[in-house]
Amino acid sequence: MKKILLLGFEPFLHFKVNPTMKIVEELNGTNINNYEIHGVILPVDFEKSAKQLLEKIDEIKPDVVVSLGLAGGRYKITPERFAVNIKDGEPDNNQVAPKDQLIVEDGETAFSPYNSYSRNCRSFNRRRFAS
Repeated sequence: MKKILLLGFEPFLHFKVNPTMKIVEELNGTNINNYEIHGVILPVDFEKSAKQLLEKIDEIKPDVVVSLGLAGGRYKITPERFAVNIKDGEPDNNQVAPKDQLIVEDGETAFSPYNSYSRNCRSFNRRRFAS
């Protein structure tokens, strides 16, 4: 059976609950269309989360990795259009707030793995998946 590594995150900033955590807890250990779901909750920590993610990938050896995120105020599912090789953001749960730091020194600045981004978003929203 194929494996999906499904990632969620712990609460952060002023959010007392992170819905990604609830989704991962609900789906962990289930099977969907011949995919076994391996749910993992990562810390909101710029230093620890990437290391833990790589450890889980080595341990589980998933066929697919899906990382969920919380974007406060959005009411639709909105997949990211680009992966950006930059650490930058609000303070994590340890109050670390990097600005414009490369994640991989010799890596690409950004890339887009989504060939059908608009079509997928329309499909999600037409089916009224809640965000």
